[in-house]
Amino acid sequence: MEALIKPEFGLMFWTVSIFILLLILLSKFAWKPLIQAIEDRENNLRLEREAAQKDREEAEKIKNDLDEKLSELKKNIGLKLEEARKEGQKQRDKILSEARDNAQTLLENSRRELNAEKDKLAKQLKNDIAEISLKAAEKVLKKSVDAGINKKIVTDLISDIESGKTLKN
Repeated sequence: MEALIKPEFGLMFWTVSIFILLLILLSKFAWKPLIQAIEDRENNLRLEREAAQKDREEAEKIKNDLDEKLSELKKNIGLKLEEARKEGQKQRDKILSEARDNAQTLLENSRRELNAEKDKLAKQLKNDIAEISLKAAEKVLKKSVDAGINKKIVTDLISDIESGKTLKN
């Protein structure tokens, strides 16, 4: 064990010689392939990193494009909804207006019909009253008046009633 602690020239010579020989062999056969493998690995990592960066940038660009399209789509949807709401309001107002007009027309037609019926009934009532009056007068006088005179009396009586004259005149 002492031989290892005390340096001897022969042992040192062979140790250094073998070390130098090992360095030469390693540099000739092992270091170039190892260095080449390390450089290839570095190149691959750099390329992968660049590809990942490029993919990330492309993904960011696609995301921004999609965000813009989504924003534009939301805006278009909002505009279409507003347009549809306005169109619905117009249709509602139009339908309500038509319904009011129809109701007003129906009401006016009903009033005209009622007034016409009222006028017809009033005229009929006047004719009936005139005939009853004439028959009552005929019975009072106990004489028969011919049909032409009867018609003239009825017509005169109706026109007197329409003009507001009373039978007292």
